[in-house]
Amino acid sequence: MALKALHVTQVPNLDQLNNNNRSANSFEISRFDDEFMVIGHRGTGMNLLQSPDPRMKFIKENSILAFNAAGKFNLHFIEFDVQVTKDDCPIIFHDNFIYTEEKGVLIEKRVTHLNLDEFLSYGPQREPDKVGKPLFRKTKDGRIFEWKVEKDDHLCTLEEVFQNVNHSMGFNIEFKFDDSIVYKEEELVHVIQVALHVVFKYAKDRPIIFSSFQPDAALLIKKLQTTYPVFFLTNGGSEIYTDIRRNSLDEAMKLCLAGGLNGIVSEVRAILRNPGVIRRIEDSKLSLISYGQLNKLCLPFLHTLHKTGDFVDSTTLLFMIEVRAAYIPTPPSKWTYWVGLVYSVVSLHLYTDPSYRLFSNVREVVYVQLLMGVGGVIVDLVQEITEAVAEFNKTIKEENVVKEEEDKCLEYQLSNLMKVIPGLIQP
Repeated sequence: MALKALHVTQVPNLDQLNNNNRSANSFEISRFDDEFMVIGHRGTGMNLLQSPDPRMKFIKENSILAFNAAGKFNLHFIEFDVQVTKDDCPIIFHDNFIYTEEKGVLIEKRVTHLNLDEFLSYGPQREPDKVGKPLFRKTKDGRIFEWKVEKDDHLCTLEEVFQNVNHSMGFNIEFKFDDSIVYKEEELVHVIQVALHVVFKYAKDRPIIFSSFQPDAALLIKKLQTTYPVFFLTNGGSEIYTDIRRNSLDEAMKLCLAGGLNGIVSEVRAILRNPGVIRRIEDSKLSLISYGQLNKLCLPFLHTLHKTGDFVDSTTLLFMIEVRAAYIPTPPSKWTYWVGLVYSVVSLHLYTDPSYRLFSNVREVVYVQLLMGVGGVIVDLVQEITEAVAEFNKTIKEENVVKEEEDKCLEYQLSNLMKVIPGLIQP
C-alpha cells in the first residue's frame, strides 16, 4: 500500500467533520456496559527492554503485528498512541523521541519533527531488501537499549492500522502530547483534526474510544466530534504536575463533568488507595477504566497462599477485604473492623517496600477491580489477563453467596492475611 502524508489543506475545519449522525451517548461502548472490559496496552503489551521477563520483549509494541496478535484473545479494545509527523501524517508511536546510532554515536530526534518517510526509515522495513536505521530506546532513568524483540515489525501509520487490523477489534486511540511542552490551542486543534480526518474516513462502525493525558486536548477532542466517547487519562496524583487538573481523581472528575467527557482512565494505584472514588465516579455517570503497574509481592512465602486453586497474594487479600467491608450493606462485623485496622498497617508497607516486582495490572489486582466496580483495565499481559477475566466472570455467575457465607469468607481471608503479616513487617 502506498503511504502518503496528509497535506494541511486536506484537513477539515471544525464544521466540516463528518460525525456520521451518531452520538457518543449512544455509542457502541454501550455493548459492553454489562461486561468487564479488557484493553490490550499497545497491542499485546508494551516493550520493557530492560526487563528479564521475555513476555515484555516478545512482539514489537504499537505495531500491526502486535494488534493482530492481540485480536486472538478476548479483548474489547487495543490501546495505541497517535502522534502527527511534520508533514501531517498520524503515526503510531509512544515515545516523544526516537533514537538511532550512526558510527557509534547515539542520535536523538523528536518524533513530531520528522516527516513520514524519515519516521518509517527506523527499524525493520517493508521491503525485504531494504535495511532500516537501527532503533534504540531510552528508559526513564536514562539507560539506552537497542530495541530488540523476538517478533519485530515495521513502524506504521494510523491509516495502516485501520486498514490492516481486524474490523471487529475496537480502538482506544490515545492522543500523545509531550508533558514538557505548553501547547497553544491551535496546535492541539491541528493535531486532533489531522487524526480525526483519518478516523472518520476509515472507522466505519469500528468501536472507538479517544483518550489523552493533556486536559485541553481531551476537551477539544470532545468539542471537535460527537461520535465517539472521550476519556481523560490521569495518574491520579502518583506524579504531580503544574496543571492541577492532572493531580487527582477528584480533579479528573471535575474536568470530565465540566467538559462533557465520558469517563476517566486512571492509574490503578490511585483507585486502590481510595476505593470510595469508584462510587462517586459512578454516581457522576462517568465510566472508569484503569491502567498501570502495581506492586506484586515476590517474597517466597507468599506462594504458599492459595484459594480454590488460584494464587492469591497479600495485595489481593488486602484490597478484597477492604472492598467487601466497604460494600456490605449491613453494619460491619467484628471481622470488618479488625481487617480494616490490619489493612491500614500493612498497606503502608505495601507502598514503601522496594522488594516488589512490577507488572501491569496483574490478575489478582484485576479481580479486585472487577469486584469493586471498575469498568475495565488496560493490560500488558494480555493472554494471562483475558484468560483470568474469563475465569472470574464464570465464577461470579456461578456464585450465589449469602451474608453468612460472606462473613465466613472474610474470616478465612483474615486468617490468610495474618499468615503474611510477619513477613511484611520484618525489616
